[in-house]
Amino acid sequence: MKRTVEKYVIILFFVSASFSCRSTSSKPPQMDQQKGVSADVVVDELINSRVTITANLKSDEELMILPTFAQTKDGRDFELQLHAWVFEPELHSVSRDIFVSFLKIAFDVDESGWDEKIFQQRVRYFLVDNERDKKIQLRVDAGSPAVATTQANGHGFAINGIKLSKTISETLWIRPRLAGYFNDGSPSPYYFQLVPFNGFAVVSDIDDTIKISEVTDKSALLRRTFGEAFEPVEGMADFYSRLKEEFRPSFHYVSASPWQLYPSLSVFVDDYRFPRGSFHLKTFRFKDESFFSLFEDPITYKLALLKNLFESFPNKKFFLIGDSGEKDPEVYAKAAELFPDQIQMIYIRTVSGHAIDDARFKTVFANIPIGKWTVFKDPSEL
Repeated sequence: MKRTVEKYVIILFFVSASFSCRSTSSKPPQMDQQKGVSADVVVDELINSRVTITANLKSDEELMILPTFAQTKDGRDFELQLHAWVFEPELHSVSRDIFVSFLKIAFDVDESGWDEKIFQQRVRYFLVDNERDKKIQLRVDAGSPAVATTQANGHGFAINGIKLSKTISETLWIRPRLAGYFNDGSPSPYYFQLVPFNGFAVVSDIDDTIKISEVTDKSALLRRTFGEAFEPVEGMADFYSRLKEEFRPSFHYVSASPWQLYPSLSVFVDDYRFPRGSFHLKTFRFKDESFFSLFEDPITYKLALLKNLFESFPNKKFFLIGDSGEKDPEVYAKAAELFPDQIQMIYIRTVSGHAIDDARFKTVFANIPIGKWTVFKDPSEL
């Protein structure tokens, strides 16, 4: 325990140094400029409303809209949930070097052999300067806007209502007309997911469930996270496509990864044809207590997210999909005990070193009916 505390102290010293080494601009302050994104309605026959996002940002600031879900109690009146993140990019080489030092100290990482271009892309959002007190407006037609005010971590939330012309029975989307605020020119992964109040939902872990991460090997995990192209778990995209075709579920990706990795994870989901859905990641900031959330008990963290999803959709049946690498079996078993009537099926993928007939699974799922859970290695057999 003493060594762990000492390690955290050293990490925080390097983090503090990274912020003191930020470059200062000689340019005079600029007046805020209006930046607006007008969202295209994908389902025009059901939605006759115009949804607009407006932000007052400086020219060197960026806005990222993160994917949430819009919930409903009757299938027609939806609550659009806006999750905005405002930041100023920090591209100074000193910050990059200090971040590498952080990885080396925290996880004994050797970055030799890493792809430098990939590394620069992955760490970019860890090095930003988060902007507080930015007002992001979510407006439906000419109605009063809901306003998200960003906090010290740059994140802000708002909710506004939208009404459909008839009840929906499967997930629909509202997406933006224009690209988002990425300096690298990437398209904004911004969309609202309109989720019906009944039917099915898939809750999926990411690391070692759909993306090979080697979570049980910390050195390999950091290499696969920051130094290599993301690699999908073979057969999982096909399995999810079968679930989508048969059950028309909404999809919700739950991970202990921080939001700083969302841009890369979003591209991964699209590139390997996993169904799009809401993302539920960790809020992480070097300069406050959220730094320690990276070391939080995964059972406590993920169970809280699952409770929110179950309570948001009390009429849905859930597929819970995870892996044996860490605590997914324990988390899903606990969720099934708390919400037994909402469990359709639990799927656990075995990772290297874990057998399908491991006694752990029988113990963990002892109180869950046999037909409600299964352990697999090859998703093509499901």
